[in-house]
Amino acid sequence: MWDPGKPSKDIKKFFRNLTTRNNTTDNSRDLPSNLSWEHVLKDGIEWEDLKELSRQVAIPPNFRPTIWMDLFNVAYYAREYENVEIIETHRDFRTIEHDIERTLHKETSHRREEFEEELRYVLHKFVSTFPDFGYVQGMNEVAGTLLLVLLNKDITFYAMCSLYDKYNLKLLWDIEMLVTIVQPAIDSRIKQKCRQVYAKMNQLDVRLSDFVPKICIPLFMQMKINMSSRLHIIDWILLGGIKVLRNIIIGMIKLKKNELLACTQNTEFLTVLFNYQGEIKKTSEVVNIFGGCRNRHVDCNFIR
Repeated sequence: MWDPGKPSKDIKKFFRNLTTRNNTTDNSRDLPSNLSWEHVLKDGIEWEDLKELSRQVAIPPNFRPTIWMDLFNVAYYAREYENVEIIETHRDFRTIEHDIERTLHKETSHRREEFEEELRYVLHKFVSTFPDFGYVQGMNEVAGTLLLVLLNKDITFYAMCSLYDKYNLKLLWDIEMLVTIVQPAIDSRIKQKCRQVYAKMNQLDVRLSDFVPKICIPLFMQMKINMSSRLHIIDWILLGGIKVLRNIIIGMIKLKKNELLACTQNTEFLTVLFNYQGEIKKTSEVVNIFGGCRNRHVDCNFIR
């Protein structure tokens, strides 16, 4: 079970030195007019206000590494896993190598060789830490995106351990748990919140297994969304947890409702869904993006 531990003095000092309302839910809040991400790092913030701030404004690039490190509780995972040694062989190393070659080419063209080497280190070390669990395709997109922000292979490795443990993403990365636990929860929510689309899915024989694994395992990173939307998704997951993914899916379905209802074939329905290219922030305008989420951040320096 995850134990937040206590952040080291150095990490605490590091953080100290850094200086719309949702019309579909009753959970929206009025924020102080002067509240900003700089204010969050300087003075701290209540969790409810933090959710609303992140819904309205993505974490600025210059603050994101600092805030992510705190939310991931990097200090704890560094103590737990800093001495892990990479094993020589594993059944998943060949798959990892194949996936590394096709990860984030556009964003890393200026330092491709270095990026691939660092991503290899992160994924090999993750597999070495959890050898029985191993690697699942889609993790490369997640780890690669984290690496672009955190700019350090060891911190990125600790972040991956945090996603697996603190954020319980093993529910997504283990296919059996994804099918038996996650998909039924998403199915129930679609049936409740998107009845017409749910009926269309049954009519066209669209199954959740046709799209939930491909969307959730890489945290939407393999869809046709821009990098700012990818980063905003991770912001939300770090604040709200795994249920954010379910809420984003509901938001996407609502935004695409008319197109989905006009589909006449299974493949057409899936194409419309996977071709979502809008700013992911728009989903928060039609759904409570943090619905069902709880505050798991007892360890964070800036959450009061």
